[in-house]
Amino acid sequence: MTPMERRWIGEALRRRAEQWRTRIGFGLLIALVFWPMIGPLFALAWTGTYLLIQAAERFLTALWSASPRLRRRLTFPGLALVLGSNLVFASFALRQAMTLDTLGLVCAAVLASGALINGAMATSGSRAVTLAALTPHLGLLLSLPVFLYLRYDSPLAAVQLLVAGMLLAAATVAAVRGLSRTMARQRAAEAAAVAARRQAEAASRAKSAFIANMSHEIRTPLNGVLGLARALAGANLPPREREQSLLLLESGEALRVLLNDMLDLSKIEAGHFVLDRRPFVLHDLLDS
Repeated sequence: MTPMERRWIGEALRRRAEQWRTRIGFGLLIALVFWPMIGPLFALAWTGTYLLIQAAERFLTALWSASPRLRRRLTFPGLALVLGSNLVFASFALRQAMTLDTLGLVCAAVLASGALINGAMATSGSRAVTLAALTPHLGLLLSLPVFLYLRYDSPLAAVQLLVAGMLLAAATVAAVRGLSRTMARQRAAEAAAVAARRQAEAASRAKSAFIANMSHEIRTPLNGVLGLARALAGANLPPREREQSLLLLESGEALRVLLNDMLDLSKIEAGHFVLDRRPFVLHDLLDS
């Protein structure tokens, strides 16, 4: 089993884990409502077994999420618990069908159909988990015509129920395939979004590194130009040449500030920018 398949199994198990309260609530409800039909001993034994399997599945899912190193070992036990949980649930509907009562057959069909729909919705994305969740209910649904034939001795009614069961099974398979395709497209979109984000982050880092390197490379010859401009400004020059040297010095200083701003931009993108608090003359800044 590939790591990607194990990841899909883990996602399906986590979606099932989100429904554990609902499954326990429905299990207690149907045991409480239908115990006169199936008998109190079976209802009590079924409830205890179902609750125990739900607790085990919940514990295994918690281990799966907390310990990535154990996921390889927990894959098949997780699938076994999903299969066992649905086998136990299907056994309740089977016991209802075995009463050969009309109400029991109807309730068994309704429970199997609801379990099929819920299984298709809750386990989409992993074929292994979906197969483990749906197989017991599909088998039960397709066996109900046998009980109908035993109850009414009517081959036509049994065939009609068999065809209805097959149609429901086909609709369930189609729904599972549609959900699987939707999940596959969603995973592909998420992977593309992650790749695009990483590419954008790499481009941003490359741009920041380029700006930082260029600012350092340009600063070296610029310092030479500024040093020569300061020397000329301090020399005994005629007024016109002195004004030109001061203009050259101010322009060089402005270029150096621009380079510092570019370097600060790269620091901001890298998260290393630190504010430099110091006094300045606003009039001179506006004149520059």
